[in-house]
Amino acid sequence: MAKLLKIKAKGHWDKQIYNGGRGCSCKDFRECMAIEEAELDAIGWDNIMHFPVADGKALYKVVKEKPLTLQHIPYGDAYQVQPALIRGLNFSDLEAQRKWDSMWRNLSTERKAVNIGD
Repeated sequence: MAKLLKIKAKGHWDKQIYNGGRGCSCKDFRECMAIEEAELDAIGWDNIMHFPVADGKALYKVVKEKPLTLQHIPYGDAYQVQPALIRGLNFSDLEAQRKWDSMWRNLSTERKAVNIGD
């Protein structure tokens, strides 16, 4: 059974203007998105669980693997999933998502290599 932390995410997400935050020094939302993407890359995609929601996805940082503990990342539209979904997860779900993500990354890399060689 996973835990969901209610602590607000730290970083650029505290200051978002387009999600209702204040104090962001970005000129427009594209600059904010670039900063947020850099922060996501710094967390590492193996430490982020994602779930499809509407036209995007809900992102959660893996704070601890055992017991699985997640924290919401208000990226982009700041989508969230129902807390019951989070509570129903365990470490094997994280491992499965990591496996699928790795497979898709490898396929993407192979496809790029084939397209470059054409």
